[in-house]
Order: sequence, then structure tokens, then C-alpha cells
Amino acid sequence: MARGVYLLHFNPRYQHAGHYMGWAENIARRVREHQRGQARTKLTDAAARVGVKFRLARTWPGKDRHFERALKNSNSTLARLCPICKSGGVTKPHHFRRKKKPGLLARLRRAFS
Repeated sequence: MARGVYLLHFNPRYQHAGHYMGWAENIARRVREHQRGQARTKLTDAAARVGVKFRLARTWPGKDRHFERALKNSNSTLARLCPICKSGGVTKPHHFRRKKKPGLLARLRRAFS
């Protein structure tokens, strides 16, 4: 597989983390290193030691480290970029679920009643 940016999905989550994003010259080889716990990254190596499984969720072929940094610095969580999470394939912990806010009409009714 070519160089580019990749997104790993953790199953189950490892402590606070559900995803890992990285850049590699050879994405397939790098993912195998993560899965064996030999990637020399603290997060994925620790997760692999306790039995967390990684799944390659998404790739951006041909993109560089600047693109990876831009994605990490954006205000978007990695879960929003993950097609596995977006498809509902993973249930989110209750503290990550957002409560629906009442609509404008309901708020106006409450304010003026």
C-alpha cells in the first residue's frame, strides 16, 4: 500500500482513546507494526499489550504529514472522520452521547409561559 495518512479504530476503546491517526511511507506495513505492538508509539503499543484490536478505518493516499497535522489540529474529533463510528458499528459510551436540546419553539414556549 502506498504512502499516506491513515486512521485506526480501536475495539474496544483503550482508556480515553478510540482512534489513532498517523502517516506512513507504507500504510499496510505500518498498520501491521501497530497490531504487533512494535510501532514505537506509546498509545498503540500500550493498547496492543492489553489486547485491543486495531482496524484500519480510513486512508488518505498520497497525503503528507502536513495534512495529518491539519486533521489533528482541526476541531473535529477523530470519531467524526471514522466511517466505522459514523455507520453506527460502535456504541459510544453514555458520556459521549449528546443530549438533544429543545427546539426554538419549545424554548420560546417555556420562556413565555
